[in-house]
Order: sequence, then structure tokens, then C-alpha cells
Amino acid sequence: MIKIGMFIDGEFLNHVSLHYRHDPKFKRYISIKKLKEFVQKQYQDISNCSDRTRIVDAHYFRGRYSAEESRDNERLYNERRMDEELSDSGIITHYHPIIRGREKGVDVHFALTAYEHAVDKKLDVVIVITGDGDYVPLIEKLNNLGVDTMVVGWTWFNNAEPQKTICTSQDLLNSAIYHLRVSEMENPEIF
Repeated sequence: MIKIGMFIDGEFLNHVSLHYRHDPKFKRYISIKKLKEFVQKQYQDISNCSDRTRIVDAHYFRGRYSAEESRDNERLYNERRMDEELSDSGIITHYHPIIRGREKGVDVHFALTAYEHAVDKKLDVVIVITGDGDYVPLIEKLNNLGVDTMVVGWTWFNNAEPQKTICTSQDLLNSAIYHLRVSEMENPEIF
């Protein structure tokens, strides 16, 4: 069996999911369970590994507001709904405090955990779901260890509202052995 570790940048995935939710064609949030199945199937197809692959290690990293800052019931509800979906999908969560509106330490924790698990759990494949080019060194280190890497990314440009642009780093995509540009797919099975 080929053992896969999947590591998710929660903030990035949230932006992607909101994009789909507001897109008139889809009008839905991404399903974590469906995303996990989709990513595994896509790796099987891209790498020609048939059905001998399994995601055996999955992690989600994100900043989280304090209880005081989360008094908004909608925010709390959405966080708990996501927690339930992640838990039901067998994904381990890693939260870091949001300080002065910014996540602190999430990227470093993400990279160290992915690297550590690749080595300690002898993962054959590491799949990252992110858009951040800061993860290029992680991907290069994993490649040097002989671990297959795959970047799952999305890119949508919004000239009218640049703050709503979602973009996966081209350097990150180029550094991985495999990459998947989900935004270019007509009907990805992630809902």
C-alpha cells in the first residue's frame, strides 16, 4: 500500500470554499469528506497507482479567534460545523491563536508537521492543499527524501475585487512532482 499524508492550509481552503459558495454555478461549500476522497482519487489517476493508495495521515492547520472575539454566533457555528466535518473525516486539527488579526506560527507548524510525519511515519506521498509559495522549501526537502509530492491548488483572479483573488504560487506548483489545478476542472467532485 502507498501511504499518503494530506496537509491542509485551512485559511486557504476557507477562501476557496467561500468562492464556490458564492459562485452561481456551484452555490455550495466544499465537503471535507468529498475533498479527501477526490484528492486520493486524483493522485491515483495522476500517478497510475490504481487503488493501492490510502490517505493514512491528514491534518488541518488554521488560526482561530479567541472566545471573546468569537462572540458572534455565526462565527462560532461555522467553526463548530467545520470541526465536526474535519473530525468525521478523520482529519486532525491544529489551531493557533489569531493575534491582531493575523495567524501566528501556523505556516511553520504546518511545514514541520508535514516533514516530521513524512519521516517518522514513512509516508510515500505528501499532498499539500495550499497556495502559499513559502512551502516550496518543504516540497523540495520532501522530494529530496524520495517522498512523492503533490500540490492541490486553485487560481481565480478577481480584477474588480483583488482581495478576493485566490492564487496558488506557480513556484509551489512547479516544485511538486505532481500538481492539481482544481479551478481548471469543470465539475470537481468536492461537494
